[in-house]
Amino acid sequence: MLISVMSDNNSQDWVVGIKFVQQMKNVSYHAGIKHTPYTAMFDTEPKGGLTSSSIPAEIIQRLESRD
Repeated sequence: MLISVMSDNNSQDWVVGIKFVQQMKNVSYHAGIKHTPYTAMFDTEPKGGLTSSSIPAEIIQRLESRD
């Protein structure tokens, strides 16, 4: 996933890319636990997201527009 995010954004900055991968994994539904990992761990939906991080808004918008 990290390679894909970095390739799609023509980036070598894995420190930024890993935050996207972490967010995607934490909010993806898992059939085995019947929840997202975040919800299973904290018993609530995430209150923030990448928009509350220090990642530049244009990078977040570019990634969100792919969905």
